Amino acid sequence: MNKPIFSWLTVSVLMYGIALISTAAAAETTMASVDVTHLPFATPLKWTSSDILIKPVSDETHEIVSVKDPTVVRYNDLWHVYATVYSTSAGTWSMVYLNFKDWADAPKAKLTYIDVNPDLRGYHCAPHLFYFSPHKKWYFIFQSQQPQYCTTDDISKPETWTAPQDFFEGKPSGAPRLWIDYHVICDDTHAYLFFTGDNGRFYRSRTTIEDFPKGMSDPDIAIQDNRNNLFEGSITYKIKGSESYLTLIEALSPARYYRAWISDSLDGKWTPVPGADTWDTPFAGINNVTFEDGVEPWTRDISHGELIRDGYDETMTIDLNNLQFLYQGRDPQSGGNYSLLPYRLGLLTLDRSPKPSSDGAVQIPEATQQKGGIVIVPSLEKPKNARKLGEKDFAGYLLVYFKDQTQSAYMAVSRDGYTFTDLNDGRPIFDGALLAEQKGLRDPHITRGPDGGFYLAMTDLHIFGQRAGFRTTRWQRPQEKYGWGNNRAIVLMKSYDLIYWTHSDFRVDTAFPELGDIDCSWAPQTVYDEDVGKMMIYFTIRYNNKNANLYWSYTDDAFTKLETKPEKIPDIGGIDGDITKVGDKFHLYYVSDAKVLHAVSDQINRGYKAESQRIDPETKPTEAPNMFKRLGTDTYVLMYDVYGGRPNNMGFSETTDFVTYKDIGHFNEGVMKGTNFSRPKHGAVTYLTLDELKAITQHWRVNIKLE
Repeated sequence: MNKPIFSWLTVSVLMYGIALISTAAAAETTMASVDVTHLPFATPLKWTSSDILIKPVSDETHEIVSVKDPTVVRYNDLWHVYATVYSTSAGTWSMVYLNFKDWADAPKAKLTYIDVNPDLRGYHCAPHLFYFSPHKKWYFIFQSQQPQYCTTDDISKPETWTAPQDFFEGKPSGAPRLWIDYHVICDDTHAYLFFTGDNGRFYRSRTTIEDFPKGMSDPDIAIQDNRNNLFEGSITYKIKGSESYLTLIEALSPARYYRAWISDSLDGKWTPVPGADTWDTPFAGINNVTFEDGVEPWTRDISHGELIRDGYDETMTIDLNNLQFLYQGRDPQSGGNYSLLPYRLGLLTLDRSPKPSSDGAVQIPEATQQKGGIVIVPSLEKPKNARKLGEKDFAGYLLVYFKDQTQSAYMAVSRDGYTFTDLNDGRPIFDGALLAEQKGLRDPHITRGPDGGFYLAMTDLHIFGQRAGFRTTRWQRPQEKYGWGNNRAIVLMKSYDLIYWTHSDFRVDTAFPELGDIDCSWAPQTVYDEDVGKMMIYFTIRYNNKNANLYWSYTDDAFTKLETKPEKIPDIGGIDGDITKVGDKFHLYYVSDAKVLHAVSDQINRGYKAESQRIDPETKPTEAPNMFKRLGTDTYVLMYDVYGGRPNNMGFSETTDFVTYKDIGHFNEGVMKGTNFSRPKHGAVTYLTLDELKAITQHWRVNIKLE
């Protein structure tokens, strides 16, 4: 936003931020308490900034020193940007328009000065652009000092905007002395005009959809704080896939940064988002922004801008899975008259990659709701009644699996061990894009620990990462050296109720550099070592694009990292190991040459004697064996991924003696059924109590017969 130059020399600019109530005295407006299990995003946030993308370009009649306060939409396969400029030749604030196909083209895009339209000459700035679908018109909101609007049918032609109209007849009661930085957002019934006043207050007016743009109410105060913490540059959005709204407001000092609030209604109370509302942990500020490789840091201010929307209409909807922020910044050494500050535009992209610490474990964020119905929490408190469970305690089964189509993991339940129903109706529960360094999850395995907890381990790997736009190469590292599917991290998660989970993305190579240059760390599984009293994790490590073997290590009690250097299980050459203890023997099923093999030992991680014959009955390639017991019987079920089938499916064989096996078919091709899912891959089965079955089917609203 920009003050009139004749009355103010120091002006602030619009910027995304978070509202901080620093002391009870500073906060005069009552705030709703925040439920940290339902935050809109995980905090703290981290952003990566581009280089300067848009800078001032003068011509024969326009001498400009800045480009700032952008508004942006994607329409007809082009980015359309309107922004404020300060013209030294005219001695006032004005605006420009530009469009381009891709962000890489932005530096070369031509600026069109808004005064090409005779009705928009003189002082106009801080634009906001959207399509108002009830009128089938584009609306252009801006500051003149009072809020004004224009309309057009073609945003690519600034000369077509209608003459500016006022929202109010005169200055309404309740408006501050200096009202600035206006934006509009609509719900189903009303259009809201929000703005700030450089006075620690965030204002709200509204009218009905039918009456818009006329009939705006006198403004009331929606949020209040002190001036340094709540300054200007506000913007409000609807969060896609939810009933929540997000407001961002720029704070003034020590440098410009953004803070965030959430609310369940546009006319309701606004709650500061913990971990996104201070100078140290902002929504967006220099303390959580780094610059792209090769880009010299060019600003300390993260100021007046807009999030990239998921659409362009009056609902102002954003997708939290694809957050970018077009913002203004300036040379940190610049100063003096605000009008002459050299603002330029850059683009922030939210970094969703987990960041490993020096021991390889990722720092766990604050509690955050995942779209699959789970909640990620920093730590778990062991329930008072938690204990080691035995077969007599169990009344059902839990299957975890993943799909190539989503690179994410799922859960399904069964009362009888034959018919499984997906808990989330065939949609992912564990989202690879949010939980993994490579934005993909594979090979989930789940087991029960001695504390009754659920221990879930997965491969951090996206085999279609290039196609999905997460990287520019087919694999994370060159295939000719590191082979197919190279990766270095495994995902570790723990829960007591399958809803609240801790999460760690553990880089094996970072934690254990003595392992050398590993190709991959695949298919982690977990088993309890009774002799040592620790959870043992075992997984595949490959070297030199050819030598793949099973390695084991012990985890910490919180299940966030490996504590001991991974050691090879001797005399077993293969991948995808699965260990089951029956009596005093350990049965290891694993894969070699795309066939399931079997080995037996009286020790958990050594001494295995391998058998040569193929165990599974398939004629096509298989992998990912997993053994589970039919409760109340002597029968064990060997499940395996028939990945060579077209389409792929899970296969099953039963045994009572671990010598002979009965083929019982595939999901929905025999006695095993999947009621609401198909084509599962690389899964594992563990057991549930009846109370657990009831709780999770109620949580995910699944209707299966339990009694």
